Amino acid sequence: RRAAPPPPQSKCPISGKAVDGSSLVDVDGFRILTAGPAESDAVRKNPGKAFAALAKNRQAAVPVVWVCPSMMNPVNNTFHFVQQGGKRIYYCCNPCQPRIKRDFNGAAATMKRLAEQGS
Repeated sequence: RRAAPPPPQSKCPISGKAVDGSSLVDVDGFRILTAGPAESDAVRKNPGKAFAALAKNRQAAVPVVWVCPSMMNPVNNTFHFVQQGGKRIYYCCNPCQPRIKRDFNGAAATMKRLAEQGS
């Protein structure tokens, strides 16, 4: 796993407060930052609501695993990404971008599988 850029999330999707940096929830292969333990519990109970709130606020959860879901390579140092529905998927090279855009849900499912495998 490689070091990630700072998450593209500054506000908790549940409370709207600033994220505290220590409270987070990993769900469906993505990491959602929260403002505290109560908000983390709310994300666990209803992750769909959290992803929708992130999307509404133009923020996104980032992948738990830093591998391109298209080519299985480490993500590029410039951290190119595709963002949709409160999720942000990073890719390794320019040819991967249209593949991920074309099948974002498939790429997100791959990220979930990779996270579950501990890749």
